[in-house]
Amino acid sequence: MARLAVLTLVVWIGSSVLSPFDDLKFDQTVWHQYSGYSDPRSPRGRMYEDLESILLRTRPSREDVLQILGEPDAPAREQALEYSLGAWSGFRIDFDTMVIAFDASGDVSHVSRVQG
Repeated sequence: MARLAVLTLVVWIGSSVLSPFDDLKFDQTVWHQYSGYSDPRSPRGRMYEDLESILLRTRPSREDVLQILGEPDAPAREQALEYSLGAWSGFRIDFDTMVIAFDASGDVSHVSRVQG
């Protein structure tokens, strides 16, 4: 039982305290430099938590998000935009994506990070 507790603590520290998604402040210039690239070490991933915080605090419109972040890296959907973040989670094999969802009025309603 003690081994399970230690393993749980190590996993928590590795995924929470040492998160690769909170190392950098959002930098629009750097963000745009990695548009359309599938670089597994893209600095976009390291800006994720700061950008998520900004988007959820300010709740910009879809048009404002496009102006700030540029065109999405995946085909745009009516209710969401997707941007590549690089391969930062888990074993750093699968790529991470930031998904920005919009409410009926066209403003940011939810921001999430998905792997795979």
